[in-house]
Amino acid sequence: MDNDGFTIVSYSKNKNKRHKKNFRSRTNNNSSSSSSSNKVFHVDNDSLSFSPEEIQQLNNKISIFQNKIFVSPFYKTVSDLIIVQWNEFKDNISLKSNDNDNNGELNNLDDKANEEPVGIQIICYGLGSLAKSKKATYQFAFLLLIRELLEIPNVYLYDPILTKKEIDLIESYEGFNYIKINEECNRICKNLTCIYMPHCEKFMYNNLIKTNMESNSLNNLFIIGNRLSLYDEMTIQQKKRQLIKELLDSIPMMRETVFTAVYNDLPNCFNDLAITYYPTQSIIQT
Repeated sequence: MDNDGFTIVSYSKNKNKRHKKNFRSRTNNNSSSSSSSNKVFHVDNDSLSFSPEEIQQLNNKISIFQNKIFVSPFYKTVSDLIIVQWNEFKDNISLKSNDNDNNGELNNLDDKANEEPVGIQIICYGLGSLAKSKKATYQFAFLLLIRELLEIPNVYLYDPILTKKEIDLIESYEGFNYIKINEECNRICKNLTCIYMPHCEKFMYNNLIKTNMESNSLNNLFIIGNRLSLYDEMTIQQKKRQLIKELLDSIPMMRETVFTAVYNDLPNCFNDLAITYYPTQSIIQT
């Protein structure tokens, strides 16, 4: 178990080694592996160091992007959507807790009605290089706004491509922490968890869903990320569907709310995103 209260599960058998560089490497369609768990390797980022001046410029750029998003029509629409869905998500967890008072493995809710559930955190995987990618920098700026919007104190982030200086910059934000090991998205979320994974690979989502499905923690996930239902439409070949079996199996259980607003300054930054969570009753019925 991590110091942050999560359990990490590793799937060590039959690793699919198609993703050799980082979270964003593309799939090799010639791979013969049928495993749904893919090994993710660290990159050698010693050669990707940046000067203090470049890091300061990056910090300034993040602030500018954050302000630009905040005043945009996109954020007005999306922030209202996130708040509504987040409150519904928490209400669903409260109902589950009330129905399972004797189960010690379920979410820890305080007895005081107005207090937040214990241990709420944001987990962010696969943003990419903040110094090299304008899109990644915008997505990080949006993460800062989400954290403020939901009033979540702690954020845990991982991408193997990040340099030491980028990590230092990220950890300079209050409550932000860099995950020290590559979890391959196999993190059991025993408490309410906002997962932020914009435009990440489908195998990463499958690992996350598989791990929490097997640990009966699927309903603890509040995902701000890819529109997962699209994978059912886009993945036709049976061999490829087997690689994301758990993701596809979870679709009937999910409640998905699509981002309809477009961020005009960089339209491909937040496209095809959605809020996804798994209502308790849907999981029971399935």
